[in-house]
Amino acid sequence: MLVELESAKTGGHLPGLAILDTARGVNPIIEKLPLKGYSTLITHGAKYKEDYHVSFPPFGFFVRFICDQARIRNDPSFRFLVLSMQSHLKQDKFSRVSNKIPVSVRKTEVLDTVSRTRTNQPPEQKILDPSKQCPIHNKPHPLSKCRGFRGKTLDERKTYLKEQSICFRCCGSAKHIAKECGAAVKCRECNSDRHVSALHPGPAPWTEEAPVKEREQGGESEGDISSDVTSKCTEICGKAPRPRSCSKICLVDVYPSNCPKKAKRMYVVLDDQSNRSLARSDFFKLFWINGDSFPYTLRACAGSSKTMGRKADNFIVCSLDGKTQVPLPTLLECNMLHEDCDEIPTPGIAQYFPHLKSMANKIPPYDARAPILLLLGRDILSVHKVREQYNGPGNTP
Repeated sequence: MLVELESAKTGGHLPGLAILDTARGVNPIIEKLPLKGYSTLITHGAKYKEDYHVSFPPFGFFVRFICDQARIRNDPSFRFLVLSMQSHLKQDKFSRVSNKIPVSVRKTEVLDTVSRTRTNQPPEQKILDPSKQCPIHNKPHPLSKCRGFRGKTLDERKTYLKEQSICFRCCGSAKHIAKECGAAVKCRECNSDRHVSALHPGPAPWTEEAPVKEREQGGESEGDISSDVTSKCTEICGKAPRPRSCSKICLVDVYPSNCPKKAKRMYVVLDDQSNRSLARSDFFKLFWINGDSFPYTLRACAGSSKTMGRKADNFIVCSLDGKTQVPLPTLLECNMLHEDCDEIPTPGIAQYFPHLKSMANKIPPYDARAPILLLLGRDILSVHKVREQYNGPGNTP
């Protein structure tokens, strides 16, 4: 494993592994060495510092030291020495034991009822039913609806479920595990069917997040996401029946790159304020996409929040006439896309504005069966390019 780490470190693609050149980085490795190996390492390390005039030996020095020690201690040529020492130790141990007076002990069993009595637990309910009574507060409310449990961090919640042997999926039973759970669950916060609301990765909805300082937002990794998926631009206030946003929402067909026959019709939101393209959980269900979720940071006007989502690759977005096909970037699972169908442009709305009447026939009628499932961000710039413009007076779209 150390050789693999050294190879990855010298490759230059993982700059974080530079910590292995420090005492803090190699300390967890050195702690696993036996006492004799630890003292030998100190001797070799001190000599290396004197010879090369460095403040601390590099990671490659520790890798070579461990490999050399492993090769020496596993040399079959000296196997007889080890066996001889082990036989002497066994004989010495037997001689010491034989001089002692034999002692016989009968097995003692402690009934479970005794332990219950001593701990003042009810005999019929050592482990409370988490679907009826909260094991944290011992109150008649389910664990899945406990505000105290939801207010903990995700790691604290998972640790508690593990300690209590409670199902990670439904939080309602201690008699099965997550992969055996057949309960129908749905998260009220992200509409996921993979966990209940009590295990939603983000903070509790009733907690007010403090604004994230600028310096705290400057160090996210490449996997962090910065997007405002609910913002809308200026409203349209003409003769239209109601004020509308000029959000760019298009009706398209989407299909896997290797199977155009599986195309599904849906609406996509074009949002150049988002740096990543997003997809709702229903998109993953529609194409039977399974996979592990990974954590990422979502930044919006309300602040930053930690969430989790899956990834979808190798999809094509196609215009309704089939003349334009654009490969989609990696789609990230996120359910914070707005679902306001009233914002979808229609030919009827375009007819209200004289400068848009000529293009009304280019807008497809509203399709009530097509959901809003995608948001395309700046990682697919070709769909944001303005190729033709119909401009009008002020306060018009």
